[in-house]
Amino acid sequence: MKKVMDMKIKGSGNDNDIDTQAMKNMDTIITITITDTEDMELPENQLEAVFKKFDNLRKAHKDFVEFLLMVRTDLVTKSESLKKMKLCASSSRNDKSYASFQLLMLSQYKQRMNKFAKVSNQSIENIYRKHHIDVKVDELVFKHIN
Repeated sequence: MKKVMDMKIKGSGNDNDIDTQAMKNMDTIITITITDTEDMELPENQLEAVFKKFDNLRKAHKDFVEFLLMVRTDLVTKSESLKKMKLCASSSRNDKSYASFQLLMLSQYKQRMNKFAKVSNQSIENIYRKHHIDVKVDELVFKHIN
């Protein structure tokens, strides 16, 4: 995703300013393009054309999103429970160590789930882009689902 920002630099007549002699007393518009490094998902309406053609892709994507939601909800619930156990004054040292280790494992699992979701989204975006320029994507859809 690209964000565009317009900025005006006005000449002030001072040689020490940013502007050069040629730009004195002129307004110049500079367009700066900032490339956003954060991954952005395509809106569902853009994917609709691909989903219309490949209903199995729609179903697989829907199932995957539901799976991620359930797993993330479960991770939050388990993490909260383990944090309480770790902070509880009546928990034994072994229980606190167990809770710390389990929190570490849940954190790693969460990172893997995030990477898995990112790879899946990139695959769907690739299918969309290629479908959008009329490239056959049947094989890509098959590969994505399986």
